[in-house]
Amino acid sequence: MGFDLYGRNPHNPSGHIRPNIDWTDSNIGEKEKKDYFKAVDEYENRVKGDYFRANVWWWRPIWQFVSNHCDDILTNEDIERGSFNDGHFISKAKAKRISSRIYKLIKDGTVKEIEEDYKRVSDKARKHNAVVDEMLEELKQEVIKETKKDNIVPSDYPKKFKKQWDKIYKTRSWSDSYPFDAEFLESFAKFSELSGGFEIC
Repeated sequence: MGFDLYGRNPHNPSGHIRPNIDWTDSNIGEKEKKDYFKAVDEYENRVKGDYFRANVWWWRPIWQFVSNHCDDILTNEDIERGSFNDGHFISKAKAKRISSRIYKLIKDGTVKEIEEDYKRVSDKARKHNAVVDEMLEELKQEVIKETKKDNIVPSDYPKKFKKQWDKIYKTRSWSDSYPFDAEFLESFAKFSELSGGFEIC
């Protein structure tokens, strides 16, 4: 699952045209597809406010940051619906103010501090999860020994082992799954600034 943000009226003074391709044309070959994707990349590099993409793991920290630091710009509905890809629209005025706020927080060092905090928490979670993984592997070997099935998956574990697996797995930390990167946040700020308002899809 990912989030696709589309600029409603992106800043495009040079009048660049977004490439198009007819995917229903069965005669399109690999070269045409490759050329199309290359042209799209070039267009998006020139028109920064047209499109921004992030998978769920990268988007959640960005939107959490925006929600925390732009709660005087966004409505409660904006904040809530920014976590869903159902086409919610953020106006041009709000998008520009979000961008300005992010740039300000980059400049004053707030973003760097948050990035470092995320890294500390992520490192701690990674070490914790390594221990959890060892425990799960030990349990798996015990199950294999008892069932004589080498490729058995947790959902097929005998009941007593499945309970143990569930208990251990619940101790996993997901804090190592949501990265926060200052450079990526800045690229979102640039998109927001030049988008003319954007939809979150």
